[in-house]
Amino acid sequence: MTRLAPLARVLACLGVLALASPAHADAAPAPAPLADVLSGDARAAYDRARAQYNASDFVGARNAFGSAFELSRDPRLLWNMAACERKLGRAAKALTLIDRYVAVGGALLVDADRQEAARWRALLEKSVATVTVTGALAGVDVLVDDEPVGTTPLAGPVFVDAGAHRVRFVRRGFRSVARLEQVAAGATLAWSAELERVKVRLVGESVSERPGASP
Repeated sequence: MTRLAPLARVLACLGVLALASPAHADAAPAPAPLADVLSGDARAAYDRARAQYNASDFVGARNAFGSAFELSRDPRLLWNMAACERKLGRAAKALTLIDRYVAVGGALLVDADRQEAARWRALLEKSVATVTVTGALAGVDVLVDDEPVGTTPLAGPVFVDAGAHRVRFVRRGFRSVARLEQVAAGATLAWSAELERVKVRLVGESVSERPGASP
């Protein structure tokens, strides 16, 4: 008998991402559905998330799915978290979660799951900018709208939703750099910042110097 992918069954219950995986038969045994493998506090958080999602409380559902993931580490919950982010209009976060879901899903994902993720990735990419952070010192925290997106050197580009964003570059012992960046959907951007070191004198005064400058 033809069987639906376990993830598709979960998403069908939630209406998540509004795409149904096609029916298929796998040679390997299908992974057990989330509802069958989660237990204890993780299962309680998952059930709460489903109820909140169905009630259109996408912030609550996102947080509850996140709690279930932290407790269980089941990567399929990343997909449900991405669905909530998309409902909230946060395409960049949804895209980041989808990439993570595909990267760590392993044997819990079947071909139909990966194909569905690829379709949604292609759609979401159109509404975000891809940003590479260059020329910054190592150990600089990069924040967009006061939310951390990584520490230099970043492993790769980050996704940012279209619109105006406050960007900050912060490292202990250096003066922070903050500015407003206008981001266009579909753009490929490079951000950089030159931070000045803060030197504290014995008398309590402070001066700024560029990295590498003589004392």
